[in-house]
Amino acid sequence: MNPAIIRGATLLVLSELIFSLLAALVKHLSEDYSNAQVVFLRNFVALLVLLPYLKWRGRLHFRINRIGFHLLRSTTGISSMYLYFFCLGVLPLGETTLLIQTSPIWIPVIAYFWLKEEFKKSYLFAGLFGLLGVALVVRPTPSDFSPVVLLALLGAMLGAGSRVTIRKMASTETSNSIVLYFSLISSVITAVPAVLDWHPIARSDWPLLLALGLTAAAGQLLMTKAFMLAPSGRIGFWSYTQVVFAFLLGFLFWQETVHPMSIAGAICIVIAGLISTGYVSLWIQRLRHKSG
Repeated sequence: MNPAIIRGATLLVLSELIFSLLAALVKHLSEDYSNAQVVFLRNFVALLVLLPYLKWRGRLHFRINRIGFHLLRSTTGISSMYLYFFCLGVLPLGETTLLIQTSPIWIPVIAYFWLKEEFKKSYLFAGLFGLLGVALVVRPTPSDFSPVVLLALLGAMLGAGSRVTIRKMASTETSNSIVLYFSLISSVITAVPAVLDWHPIARSDWPLLLALGLTAAAGQLLMTKAFMLAPSGRIGFWSYTQVVFAFLLGFLFWQETVHPMSIAGAICIVIAGLISTGYVSLWIQRLRHKSG
């Protein structure tokens, strides 16, 4: 196998592990601090990490072409983050991560209505698999159902909207400017709610709060590097390893058990994600090519 693909896949798995640790930190800190405070510190510390890094790499540029799309991307991304972090404080870590990972299923729908992109038949199958997976995970019965899962799904949809906005910006903006301005705008917008709902920070928690931003920046940079080394079609499915890491961390630190239906739902959601992002059709084409 191509060494670049192996390295890219390794970096992507490492980034997903870091994002899982970020989610675990959020869940732990949500017990003592407000959602607004945690969201702000995650973005602000990430900004403090990104600024010197981009300066060191010679990529610190503030000139942009479409401020409106930067604002749209930031507001949808921040809204998704608020919902995600809130759900982490209420729902099991693994199930919250799994519901947020339904985001790729919603991307083709948003892209169809907004960007007028083609809606393939495979997207319909992806949607059906995704909805089945969600139903298995949330177990919508009076005894098991929590309305908070609807917020997690809304967060996934907003996250999908944020990603589609990035696609819209790709022709005029650089990846560095998109990452930088997201952290900058997010820090400004989330500062006010954080101040209004600020809780004194214990000295022992400062390292954990600082780790929020460090893990966010490190995960983002590693993920970006991974997709620079290898095509997304060859390594992108490794993003779902975050679900595995989240379930393991939930079991280790919060003794969260994994319901058999959640495992079945996870399989359906992963299949849906692979279909919607084109990996299944790519694999089928390769098999046909080899057999031919």
